Amino acid sequence: MNKDFYKLGIIGYPLSHSISPAIQTAALHSVKLYGSYEKFEVAENELKSQIDYLRENDYSGFNVTIPHKINIIKFLDELDETAQRIGAVNTVKINPDGTLQGYNTDITGFINSILNNDCTSKNFKNAKLLGCGGAALAVIFGLEKLGCENLIISVRNIEKTHAFLEQLKNKTTIKFKIEDINNQSTLENVDILINSTPLGTKGTNENSMPTTRELLKSANKNILIYDLVYNPLQTMLLKTATDLKLSSMNGLDMLIYQGAEAFKIWTNKTPAIDLMKEAVIL
Repeated sequence: MNKDFYKLGIIGYPLSHSISPAIQTAALHSVKLYGSYEKFEVAENELKSQIDYLRENDYSGFNVTIPHKINIIKFLDELDETAQRIGAVNTVKINPDGTLQGYNTDITGFINSILNNDCTSKNFKNAKLLGCGGAALAVIFGLEKLGCENLIISVRNIEKTHAFLEQLKNKTTIKFKIEDINNQSTLENVDILINSTPLGTKGTNENSMPTTRELLKSANKNILIYDLVYNPLQTMLLKTATDLKLSSMNGLDMLIYQGAEAFKIWTNKTPAIDLMKEAVIL
């Protein structure tokens, strides 16, 4: 592989909202490396052919997003310990011999986004997670590291989620409760509410949110509302939280920190976080 020019990318569907190219281009510039970062919209039945294309065309690595974070695993040669434990991959390194190594940098992104936003004084013992996809897996293990003991997961498909949680039974100490996302319990005793659904994302879901204003009104004053959506920066959920004077944050910092970790995996260089952030908020 030509290490004078790094060919990088992201695969997922849809990707029109993705700002990863701007972030990773800034990362390249910050350490004076040449390269490119492209978006590849890939349907589920195209996953293998897209991986083969990247491997055969001198790419150094790529990010993985919805809906491929779990399905990608069967096409990889090796998983690092974190990805193996979580059961989801968002970063792949293509080695010079063509073998593929899978990593999960979402958990690092999630934890660092909390620790670097003056949230460390908050209590995370009782949490609620909206949605349960690939990013949610990393969030669950990140919450455990932040001291979470009890987690309510609000989903549309309760039966499917029960099967999913069976896989986590011996991997985490968190106690789980599952509820219907359309019939959510009060937020009175919840310390952190996290949206991992696509509701609120720029496009057809932009004017939606995965909970109601009435439920947000039931929240205690110390709750943190965390929307993993980063485009737009102010989703309907976050606007409502602000209106109700609740602490909140968007998913941009998680995206930046996980992206920086992925960049280190691909290049062995540490990019400038501030420049990565400036590339998308200025």
